[in-house]
Amino acid sequence: MGRTRTVDLTGTFWGYEGILFGHDARSRPARKPRPAKKSKSDATASTGESSASTRFGELTEQELRLKREAAEKAFEAQAEKDRILMRWRS
Repeated sequence: MGRTRTVDLTGTFWGYEGILFGHDARSRPARKPRPAKKSKSDATASTGESSASTRFGELTEQELRLKREAAEKAFEAQAEKDRILMRWRS
């Protein structure tokens, strides 16, 4: 019925050269090498802690302090309510 055709990614497709991946007529310019990635210790040592992470830390600390203070006030209010109820019952 039909002949079996194979795909060869080196440049031959169905037995025909250069249809999919023909050779480039243009020469490609050489690319610049990528700069080496800085390790985390190098990045923080050279610039110190970033202002964004410092600000995030400050906001987190403030949020936790406010939650703790709210919990303390709620506990004190409940304790006062319990004392008043105990006096009223006696």
